[in-house]
Amino acid sequence: MHIVLDGRPIQDHFPGIGRYVYELARVLPALAPQYRFTLLYQPTAPNHLFPLNALPADLIRQPVDASPFNLWQHWRVPAVLRQLRPDIYHATYYMMPFRPGVPTLLTVYDDIPGRFPHYFPTWKHFFIEESKQIALRIAGHIVAISEQTRQDISRRYRIAAQRFTVIPLAADERFRPQPAAALITSRKKYALPDAYFLYIGSNKPHKNLLTLVQGLHRAKETDPDVPPLVIAGPWDDRYNAVKQYIRGKRLQNNVIFLGMVPDDNLPALYAGATAFLFLSRYEGFGLPVLEAMACGTPVICARSASLPEVGGEAVLYVSPDSPQQLAREMGRVGRDEALQQTLSERGLARAALFSWTESAKQTITIYRSLYRQHH
Repeated sequence: MHIVLDGRPIQDHFPGIGRYVYELARVLPALAPQYRFTLLYQPTAPNHLFPLNALPADLIRQPVDASPFNLWQHWRVPAVLRQLRPDIYHATYYMMPFRPGVPTLLTVYDDIPGRFPHYFPTWKHFFIEESKQIALRIAGHIVAISEQTRQDISRRYRIAAQRFTVIPLAADERFRPQPAAALITSRKKYALPDAYFLYIGSNKPHKNLLTLVQGLHRAKETDPDVPPLVIAGPWDDRYNAVKQYIRGKRLQNNVIFLGMVPDDNLPALYAGATAFLFLSRYEGFGLPVLEAMACGTPVICARSASLPEVGGEAVLYVSPDSPQQLAREMGRVGRDEALQQTLSERGLARAALFSWTESAKQTITIYRSLYRQHH
């Protein structure tokens, strides 16, 4: 069997999707050496996060000079597929050729365009919705990265449940408890105190950072010694409510903005935190929660969307609408070292249940099923 894995999203500014595709490409050839795997990639696109030269030597690389966002892909990719003559085409993003001419597996990640249409210009939202509907109709089977995503996509686009398989993501192997020297180096590099709360992600409104800093403010009112909050990740200046609140409440000395942090520095940043905070109102999976648990970091997160699927019983949950609950849990975790240890141990055990090897094995099972249906 010959499977073509569309790796072009690795290079199109979607780190979460890029991680998914990259890890499958890394693991699949060793798990199924009897099959042939070809990775499509864009030879002229930047590739800083996921170096293709680090992938297995027996993974065939096939250049395709068309982005998923370029209409040219609808002719170029099918032409390449006709040349390769694969048994399965794995589309790893809904921006895919509308006539691949090959049995197709599609992976979907979330319903953010449907839930938050205001993030997109009207024309772009229409284009996204039409593209997704076509892709879902074309696909012979659909992988959803969480049960939440399966339900959202199935409901919105009226897709039968039996057309889906839920296959979760996993944390990269580098996310693990870190030695003391790495924590010291990280604190020095970013000028951090010994104790800090951490958030990693964007500041888009659904990430709910305003409630997070409101919780910090309430915690500080109760206990001035509550550790500061460190915020790392891309910042969109269109959404200024968080920084306005920080200035209004004079929290500037209690919130540290790091901006984008290189991937290699994230494990120590996670591992050095008193707790990781994640109050997002909607996630297709919530990979930062899993990464934090894999580093042995206590987690406080919202009981919303897919996050309970990831955190299980290993994290402390709060309402995404309650700064009071967040403040209370921040105070508890900050003061109680025994609770920190318990959450750390539970998180490590929970994170160990997720693996890219297991996810890839489940994906191979779908490849085989699709192959049998068409041969």
